[in-house]
Amino acid sequence: MRVMSYNTLFGGHDGNDNRRFDAQVKIINEVKPDILLAQEAKDFQQGGMKLLFKMEDAIGMRGFLAHA
Repeated sequence: MRVMSYNTLFGGHDGNDNRRFDAQVKIINEVKPDILLAQEAKDFQQGGMKLLFKMEDAIGMRGFLAHA
């Protein structure tokens, strides 16, 4: 079993710039973890979980948020 922990720094988004998010998705997909623990998933719950669903689609995994 492969477990990965990733600090996304504000969810990988810099305003409207998604380059860091896209780079993080690429790294996660290269590692192909069975379990991903992502810290600083900032605003993933906003807009009806829009960013959470975007990440789920991008990495092919189901996500769950634990609020700090």
